[in-house]
Amino acid sequence: MICLRKALCIILCLITALGCAAVFPVSAADKTGKIYNFVPEAEEFYPGVEDYIAAALREHKESINVAKFGVTLNNIIYVFKSTVFDNPDIFYVDASIINYKYNNATNRVEIITPTYLCSKSKQASMTKKFNKAVKSFVSGIDPSWSDFTKALILHDRIAVNCTYKDDGLFSFTAYSALVTGRSLCEGYSRAYSYLLSLVGVDSKIINNDSKRHCWNCVKIGNSWYHIDVTSDDPTPDTCGFVQHKYFLCTDSRLLSISNGYHKGFLGDATFNDDYSCTSSKYNTVFARSVTSQIVYADKSYYFINNNYKGKHQPALIRRKNGSNKVLKLITDKWYYKNKYAYEDSFSKLGVKGNSIYFNTKRSVYRYNLSTKKFKRLHTLPSFRTKSFYGITVNGNYAYATRYNSMMKKKETTKLIRFTKNKPLVIPYRQYTSMNMEKKSKFKFTIYGGSGKVRYKTSSKKIASVNKKGVITARKKGKCTVTAVKNGYKFKLKVRVR
Repeated sequence: MICLRKALCIILCLITALGCAAVFPVSAADKTGKIYNFVPEAEEFYPGVEDYIAAALREHKESINVAKFGVTLNNIIYVFKSTVFDNPDIFYVDASIINYKYNNATNRVEIITPTYLCSKSKQASMTKKFNKAVKSFVSGIDPSWSDFTKALILHDRIAVNCTYKDDGLFSFTAYSALVTGRSLCEGYSRAYSYLLSLVGVDSKIINNDSKRHCWNCVKIGNSWYHIDVTSDDPTPDTCGFVQHKYFLCTDSRLLSISNGYHKGFLGDATFNDDYSCTSSKYNTVFARSVTSQIVYADKSYYFINNNYKGKHQPALIRRKNGSNKVLKLITDKWYYKNKYAYEDSFSKLGVKGNSIYFNTKRSVYRYNLSTKKFKRLHTLPSFRTKSFYGITVNGNYAYATRYNSMMKKKETTKLIRFTKNKPLVIPYRQYTSMNMEKKSKFKFTIYGGSGKVRYKTSSKKIASVNKKGVITARKKGKCTVTAVKNGYKFKLKVRVR
């Protein structure tokens, strides 16, 4: 019997995220019941365990000896999940499954075997992409900014650059939200928590009672507030659209505006009072009614108010020292079926370098934050009856959303390409083919951007083309006229009858 008691009993078990009840001492369980950053008190009971496991996971170790920490059988899942969720950069590990070996005599876990979502070599390449994306998301954020400003800017950056969509194995990770731009609520929350940690803002990840929705608790000043980036990025996704309905909410406000997705975190004996959100300081925060990305520069906030003075009219606003100033009032109206005016306005805002980009109904403007000057970059030509319904900047491109006049078809396309932060409207054309009569003429126009257009024809005998793009039909046959502008090539198939 003594030998049997001392023998190591090896049992391989699979424990899922939803299948276990916490068995930490009562005080810890009471504090951590609904905190999805999974037992931040784990380090109190097992000092050093998280850093130890995290270091091993980063090295992609297949087996991790944790015997020296004395983690009990019933607590290992919480320690493991706490490690993964406290380190969102470890996105390549499945936090919901863990294999382990434990000592039957002591009921202590000795070895854990993590489940990796990719190979070690793939992990290295993905980590490189992840770090690059993280650097981009936190770029320009100054340490001197207030925690409020940091939380607001990162909230908006994630919302405008990510779409709520299943991205396979990594949908629940920070990688999906920051690299692929397609993620589920857990990915949004983990990405937000990680970015906040990098800029010095404390946060936790929370889930509802059914564990089917995640969001964040963020500490601003000495108080905690709810922030749900996922719910502020509604589906279907629209370029540049960001709500702030779920930004810096109290417990009571969150429950009052929620459709049940947040039920269970409050009024529960297991909820930690340390994270209760009771401060009403930001209940009427200026961002609450803003539906575009908010930019911070020169100690000022810039945003589009799509209902300026309650008249459903958009305006570019600069907010400084608590006061708003209109930089540009947008008088355009959006129409349904080209004749019924919408009450809503659809101007959106994006940022690149030291410039802000925003759209009116048919034009895109740039506002230079250094020179304080506006420049109209592009206006839709008459043959494009569609209106702009939003713009956003992501990486080296600005994207625009357009609907046809019946609002039935949406096109989200690249509109502007940035070279060294300089905007270049991507050229486009109206026609791809043209039937012509002999001796007739047609001008092949390339729209968008500045710069010369170079034309050439595959057969001058059938159709010639001059420097201005005027095509002259010569004789019966088929040929191709090619136009090149700013590195973009367009071909027009010409048939002379």
